Amino acid sequence: MAKTAQDVMQLIREQGIKMVDFKMVDINGQYRHVTIPAQNFTEATMTDGIGFDASNYGYAVVEKSDMVFIPDPATAQIDPFCEVSTLSMTGNAMIIDYPHNRPLDQYPRNIVLAAEQYMRDIYRKYGNEFNSYSTTGHSLGGNLAEHAVITAPDGMRGKIDGSVNLDGPGFSNQYLTAHANDIKKSKGLLTHYQWSWCGRLFNAVPGSYYQTVEAQTPDKGNLLLSMGWRHDTYNVVRFDENGNAIPGNPDWFAIAAAPWVNAIDFTFFQISGGALGVLYNTIDSIKDGLEGLWKSWEEIRISYCEQAEFELDIHAAECEIEQLSEVIPQMNEIRDAVEQIQRKLAFQSIAAGYVKVKLWSAANHIGQDAKRMDSFCRAGRECTQCYQSYEQEIVDNYV
Repeated sequence: MAKTAQDVMQLIREQGIKMVDFKMVDINGQYRHVTIPAQNFTEATMTDGIGFDASNYGYAVVEKSDMVFIPDPATAQIDPFCEVSTLSMTGNAMIIDYPHNRPLDQYPRNIVLAAEQYMRDIYRKYGNEFNSYSTTGHSLGGNLAEHAVITAPDGMRGKIDGSVNLDGPGFSNQYLTAHANDIKKSKGLLTHYQWSWCGRLFNAVPGSYYQTVEAQTPDKGNLLLSMGWRHDTYNVVRFDENGNAIPGNPDWFAIAAAPWVNAIDFTFFQISGGALGVLYNTIDSIKDGLEGLWKSWEEIRISYCEQAEFELDIHAAECEIEQLSEVIPQMNEIRDAVEQIQRKLAFQSIAAGYVKVKLWSAANHIGQDAKRMDSFCRAGRECTQCYQSYEQEIVDNYV
């Protein structure tokens, strides 16, 4: 793993890297890419960064949108999915300032780094004065509270009483693997209370005390909306004589949502979309399934058209093409339905805006897939016609 700019330069030379891809996260938690030729990448790139317009990422208004992205050499890895040899890196978004650039507070990596730095600052300032520390937070703040303890300085860890995560979403498998050693050191210090769909989204930290507690479901006039608002802390209203929350059972909505998100296991979870969050997961699943159809046809087309010698069952190929052709109108109907949902969805919150973007993206991808499917069907028909023509020519010449 690269640790310095010099390590990254050496990796580029040794592996014959042609392109360098910088991955940034926008306000909706989606990856954006800025890719440059490797020959334009220098050690100065690692310190000066790459300029970008933060207004396009949702972080700033146009008048204050000039920012730079500083790559983190520790994240450098070769992208296994690119046809052209590509080195991929993430990093931190910085606001251009004098005499030094300063971190963009809203950027996800900067939020996590700020939590780590906060613990170091507290320990440096009060380490000799206090012998007891604790952290707590609700929702994503609960995740940050646990992360702050997990990554706390070793000298401070022995003085930490504990961390309480109040219905936070938990962590991805990637996070748990990357922090396995620190998590082991934090055993017995972490408590995670869950009472809604949000608290069961991802994985609890191994070794933590995980407890479902009783909570009431508010009446918001709509079942899904009510289950979404159950996540709020004011719904935990029952406590025992010692002030501890009463243990309970997961609600039906949390149980239903858990398998979906556990299968996806998002690395970045930034916006609490409530019940609407389930909607874009469904759309993504539909889109992935449709993409699989045209990919299967592409394999068929390549196997038929790029071999030097083959024997083709014309009838079977034509039947396959017609079946795929029948899918295209269905894909367009789904695209139109998704666009209609997107237009009707009120833009009343960041979460709603997030879902609107996901729906727009899903509709766009489905439309593109339908066009690809149509082009593959046309190519398949040309292939079968060409085969029939050559077959007839052989018959005329040799039979």
